[in-house]
Amino acid sequence: VFLDDSTAMLLCYSKIFLFDGKGIRPLELVDQQGRKLERVLTAFRDSRNKIWIAESGRGVYRFSVEALYAQGPPEHPDLEGREISWMDEDRQGNIWLGTVREGLLLYPAAAMKIEILDEQQGLSGKSVEAMVKDQEGGVLFAHANNHVSYYRKGQVRWKQRVAADCRICRIREVHCLPDGSY
Repeated sequence: VFLDDSTAMLLCYSKIFLFDGKGIRPLELVDQQGRKLERVLTAFRDSRNKIWIAESGRGVYRFSVEALYAQGPPEHPDLEGREISWMDEDRQGNIWLGTVREGLLLYPAAAMKIEILDEQQGLSGKSVEAMVKDQEGGVLFAHANNHVSYYRKGQVRWKQRVAADCRICRIREVHCLPDGSY
């Protein structure tokens, strides 16, 4: 995760490091109670310049870049106890969070209130491994059960199994090509 033009945050599960082009140094972050953040699963920087860090079993923390450099506490802890495997932002500023077992979490830009999406809302499974945005504002989700779901304008538009003959296949990444295909 790049914090600015010259500094990157490196995640190594049990440790966080900053790399500034001159060297690597450890970064120790704490939550509101002063507990050290350990077992970091994923992180990303949103369009509002906030750094989101997901910690195994303890939820998601949002930091301003300034607080992160100062190793201060997060602005807002959230999603306590959830296992977040990835996070991303769509073109409308909505934050999407993939969980290991709880479906897909949507943090709408306007409401900033969590919505849970799973099979009841039309997704192909609860474990969402990856997401990619297309040019029309839709998002394609890759599920651990070898299915994909396409979500646009508040609903799942289509879903399908990727390889019906493969029982052990598991989609780990999905990318949008320059021509708009996946």
